[in-house]
Amino acid sequence: MYWLLGRLNRDDSSESFNITYLAIRESGLVNGVSRLHGKVSRHLFENLFPRWPKDEVPIGHVTNGAHMPGWDAEIADTIWTDTCGKNRWKGELENLEEKINSL
Repeated sequence: MYWLLGRLNRDDSSESFNITYLAIRESGLVNGVSRLHGKVSRHLFENLFPRWPKDEVPIGHVTNGAHMPGWDAEIADTIWTDTCGKNRWKGELENLEEKINSL
């Protein structure tokens, strides 16, 4: 009967299944991918937390970011390192434009 967790009102058989409702109910933590996304999500899904004050709905946020060495393929990392240096993702990036354009 897991599909009941995918409804706002579990007793309303006419209500469509909502995968986001199921995911929120089954998750230990719920986060948006930015501060604004967290704020919007708290508003969108506050009805899933009827006993919580609206400003305390337990949906947080995390800042977007990527660990570039983990995302680059080995060949891509070699090309980027040869062109722009090993620490290319640390610090200022505006000096890399000419090097990137040379590729």
